[in-house]
Amino acid sequence: MPLLGSFGADSARGFGRAGRKFNFLPFGYLIIAGGGSAGSNYGGGGGGGGMREFSIPQGQQEVRSGTYTITVGAGDSSGRPPDQGGPSGGAPGGDSSVFTGTAFEVAASGGGGGGSQGAPDARAAGLPGGAGGGSGPGGYVGSNPRGSGNAGGYSPPEGAQGGQSPGSLDAPSYGAAGGGGGGVSGSTGNHSNGGGPGGPGTSTTFISPSSSTFSGGGGGGFGNMGGGSSGGSGGGAPSGQDASANTGGGGGGGGPVQGGGLGFGGSGRVYLRCPNAFAPLVTVSPEGTKTFDQDGSTLFSFLSTGTLTIE
Repeated sequence: MPLLGSFGADSARGFGRAGRKFNFLPFGYLIIAGGGSAGSNYGGGGGGGGMREFSIPQGQQEVRSGTYTITVGAGDSSGRPPDQGGPSGGAPGGDSSVFTGTAFEVAASGGGGGGSQGAPDARAAGLPGGAGGGSGPGGYVGSNPRGSGNAGGYSPPEGAQGGQSPGSLDAPSYGAAGGGGGGVSGSTGNHSNGGGPGGPGTSTTFISPSSSTFSGGGGGGFGNMGGGSSGGSGGGAPSGQDASANTGGGGGGGGPVQGGGLGFGGSGRVYLRCPNAFAPLVTVSPEGTKTFDQDGSTLFSFLSTGTLTIE
């Protein structure tokens, strides 16, 4: 779990106009965006959702009294529309953020959609995102580019790029590349003839002393022969499968062997921490999950979009 700084009682106090009292609270964040969906035909794996973590001393600024939206990004479940009857590439997952739409907002970008093989335009490419989508194999249109990661341009980065498929048909299985993994330790997706594995996501101890891993990239799809690829650790889906909810994982690429369907991305999740002394000033909805830990901080959990109120 993140280390806490030292905060005196005055850290939560301030005054507004006409003597109205406001509280200003320090927070730490773990923000995981939704994963991208995969391509549907020789499809590249979806990228893992962007993942960003700040311990309480690293908080961007103390947050003033008020009611704020905490946004949990959805995993994509539609893909890009096919063009002229061609195969469909995947689409990005939804962004996640704390204190959405205010001066206190901190966000992470949804994972990029996976590419597809043989489409007549850019729908074949892997899309950028928190972590990038993997590319489909080339052949009819040359090399299809992978999706870049760290769409938000953050330092440290929120995710890695997707895997790159070759620019020619990769017989006999025509495998596509896996999506990139999210987070500062996320890895680039891979390529192999039978479908490239997704890049592993990033592990964290923000939630508990035991580490958890999120935002794995989805595995690439494959074509005419047996094969298939695993999703990256942290919820990335294997070829042709959907990522599980609240993992931030990328969907697994489809192909003829998988029935042509694309794998959907997994939704994200958001956690906040503040020192225990200030926790009575905070309420959250709808989940209302508030956990007091022995390290002196309180954890607030969001598995869907909700609100956080500071008195």
